[in-house]
Amino acid sequence: MQKQTSKKQPQKLSNWHSIRITSETKSAAEKILKIANNKKAGRKIKLDEILQLAIQSLDDSHIKELQNSSLSNEDHTEFMRQYYIDTRGKIGRDQFLGFLISNDFPAFKAEYLEKQKLA
Repeated sequence: MQKQTSKKQPQKLSNWHSIRITSETKSAAEKILKIANNKKAGRKIKLDEILQLAIQSLDDSHIKELQNSSLSNEDHTEFMRQYYIDTRGKIGRDQFLGFLISNDFPAFKAEYLEKQKLA
């Protein structure tokens, strides 16, 4: 008896990958694709082409906006506390929470937000 050895065929690498998106994102992308393909001539536009164009259109301000939207309220509070430490001196977390409800906080917050616009 001869043993049969099956040689595995090398797998072809695909350029396509699946990604997870929400159903709302999928619906919005399909709506844009339908509008893009509503034309009289030419080949069909692929969703990949629309996504590539959208990604290439992103700039640093969009990335910064996404990064800021990912921050929790606790993160924002800690950043304000660090700014307080840098500008006014050392303060503990509990002391800073007390400062948040003091009458001096609105002026500090305005100063902090102004600094954020400049950065």
